[in-house]
Amino acid sequence: MIENNSRSSYFAAINSGVGFVSRFEELFFGENIKHRYVIKGGPGTGKSSFMRRVGESVARRGLPVEYYYCSSDTDSLDGAVIGGSIAIFDGTAPHSYDTVLPGVRDEIVNLGQFWNAKKLSENEAQIRECARLKAAAYKRAYGYLSAALATSRAADGAVRECVLEEKLEAAARRDVARLGLTQNGTVRTAQTEAMGVRGRVYLPTLTRSATRIHVVDDCYGVGAVYLSALFSLAVEGEFDVKVSYDTVDISKVREIFFTETGDCFTSAYTDEEGLCSHVNVKRFIDVGKYASVRQTYRVAMGCYDRLCRLAEESLASAGKAHAEMEKYYVAAMDFPALEKYCVSFIDKIAVL
Repeated sequence: MIENNSRSSYFAAINSGVGFVSRFEELFFGENIKHRYVIKGGPGTGKSSFMRRVGESVARRGLPVEYYYCSSDTDSLDGAVIGGSIAIFDGTAPHSYDTVLPGVRDEIVNLGQFWNAKKLSENEAQIRECARLKAAAYKRAYGYLSAALATSRAADGAVRECVLEEKLEAAARRDVARLGLTQNGTVRTAQTEAMGVRGRVYLPTLTRSATRIHVVDDCYGVGAVYLSALFSLAVEGEFDVKVSYDTVDISKVREIFFTETGDCFTSAYTDEEGLCSHVNVKRFIDVGKYASVRQTYRVAMGCYDRLCRLAEESLASAGKAHAEMEKYYVAAMDFPALEKYCVSFIDKIAVL
């Protein structure tokens, strides 16, 4: 898995076994958001660079910025939240959005005003072909991810019968009790993993800000059961937590961060330096029962890994088609004019 070394950053959506899953409504349309800027424009028109430039500029002026990366092109931004109340995000497909309260809270930022439509029309056939190849590659990827999800759930079902449920739940309760949590809060999605054109990418935002990291070794899929138990207790206790889900099976918790204490329980983080505490989930498995399903589980997970690799290859193909399409838009853009607009836009943001 590739690690993206970004600052306070997450993913705004993921490519999963149930298709494209967007968190835009939760992230950019919450009650805390007072101003929204919806960025419109084609591939290569500078949407991501525009948002990054705005974010970095206001951060230098002291405002906190959360960056939300694209689940497919994990080097590009889908959006940013500035000062906890200003959202700026990509409003083009596959997450098409328009204004809700035009001029009151919402504004369209149309980067298409800086392209030469005549140049684009001259390359219509090539752009259409790139779009066709990209769509076909995504269709294949989602087919493989759907099959991977079904395979994973079949494997999990076989092992679930071997889990010592009462022992696992009792351990989860003890672990949460040890944190000494007192403050009520909310559950917030903070997606730190995604599968895109560069394979699986992990954003270490939660683990880097943690006071203590508890690595949950996801042995035989039991780690996901333990993390789900922790999450259920967090919801039951109304604790303030951030949670990240598996990119293929979005019902599985991969990281849970307890905001009050800074404890992060994770099966996504690799403790290469041996500095973290580890949660041994093997103690929650009935060894005798597992012996009867071991081979089934291993074969199923082997299929799962292969299907994920095929999905990644298809996403890489989609990325190549997208990059080829970008070339035509880049050649048609008036970037000096866009730069002037960006400067004026930053000044407008700064006074809000």
